[in-house]
Amino acid sequence: MQSSDLRRALDAPLGRLARRKLAPVDVAVLDSGIDASHPDLAGHVLEAFRVQSDAKGARLVSARTGINQDAFGHGTAVASIIRRVAPNARLIDVRVVSADDVFTGEALIAGLTATVERKWKVANISLAASPGVARHLMPLCERAHFQGQVLVASQRNLAIEDDGYPAAFSSVLGVTSRDIRAAYEYFFDDGAMIEWQAAGEKIAVAASGGGYTLKAGTSFATPVIAGMCALVLGAFPDLTPFEIKTVLKAHARAATVSLPNASRRPHPQRGPPHQSKLRRQHA
Repeated sequence: MQSSDLRRALDAPLGRLARRKLAPVDVAVLDSGIDASHPDLAGHVLEAFRVQSDAKGARLVSARTGINQDAFGHGTAVASIIRRVAPNARLIDVRVVSADDVFTGEALIAGLTATVERKWKVANISLAASPGVARHLMPLCERAHFQGQVLVASQRNLAIEDDGYPAAFSSVLGVTSRDIRAAYEYFFDDGAMIEWQAAGEKIAVAASGGGYTLKAGTSFATPVIAGMCALVLGAFPDLTPFEIKTVLKAHARAATVSLPNASRRPHPQRGPPHQSKLRRQHA
């Protein structure tokens, strides 16, 4: 039996929700950092953290808020899309990419562990890790799902041995990109491992240091879906992750033909822990 909130959410056009006064929803952005001084983002980054690695391992430490913590612009671009889609999104900057533009499996695990422990309602992960890291990410993603968090992650831009983790997990909303111009339009590919398709071609985004630039790739399609989740939760905060997926699916257009990189392959066999550096996927 459907709850009254679910029934109302199924009937509420998402574009109209964006024009309503909604409850704030915390959205963690696990990325290269956010330029919180950018006019589009100033005052909307609630907290900032960075992963610090040393002989004791990787852990999350507090960082200054209100400044530019993004050396590469990737996280700033992602954050600006979330805010554009969901004006009620309250951003949490979780920098997991190092100063030389790489991230390790250890850093991603540390960032996701903190996200799960702090129970930030939505997390955007525009990153793709290898199967070696998957065995450590999977229990974290399962825990997040069952405690009511929504994790949204990007498919790899390049189709190699796998679609990238955590996007390939069933507990995560995996996203790929396609050329879409209409606001609040996205697609659902029933039966694909990566089910969600959102705008990711020639997207205008906030640039680190000020101004704007164009980006393309799965990294920038992912925050569209994360923003949609924040919209729905802002209006209907008691919905479960499964119910949110049901709502998004109801409002999606059907993807009758899968994109070339929308995989239907089975999960690859998972290997041992992988701690070597992983070059961040570039859009």
